[in-house]
Amino acid sequence: MESRLGRSQSPRVTAVPRHLSRCHCPEAPVFLLCAIHRPGAAGGVAAESSIGTWTDIGLEDKAIWERLHAKVIELDEASGKVVIAYPLDLFEAGNLAQFLSSIAGNIFGLKEITRLRIEDIDFPEIFVKAFPGPALGIEGVRALTGVADRPLLGSIIKPKLGLTSAKHADAAMQVWDNGLDLVKDD
Repeated sequence: MESRLGRSQSPRVTAVPRHLSRCHCPEAPVFLLCAIHRPGAAGGVAAESSIGTWTDIGLEDKAIWERLHAKVIELDEASGKVVIAYPLDLFEAGNLAQFLSSIAGNIFGLKEITRLRIEDIDFPEIFVKAFPGPALGIEGVRALTGVADRPLLGSIIKPKLGLTSAKHADAAMQVWDNGLDLVKDD
């Protein structure tokens, strides 16, 4: 199987990880490919983005550490590419904001890391299925707007704060009256 470290492409998300057949830790089914350009920092990034500490603070139970810490499963020191595996128990089902704050939160602010880039994330199917998806989907939005044969056009009402409900509604009506389909509420 081709190594993930050799691929060069835009970030993407897949529903079924291809790594499981060769992964050393199948209990950690969320995979993150990132580029860390600092020798020796991969383990610290994995720890900081999972259990939240680089070092022993004396309060952790070893069983908690073993169950919840992320693991570096591939490392290419020459390119700085790292694959980190995260236990699914770290993440609340259906909570993308919590997931992103874990894997892409304060690790970008660590003074020890000067160049860090997330390149790919693979989610297990069970994690993806925890998200209900959009209420209507594109077909439902097209049916609601009556737009089937062209791109949907939208606008954002500004200022995003300070308008009364009536002024916001008036601005939205002007948008719709002038041919746009959607108004996004910031």
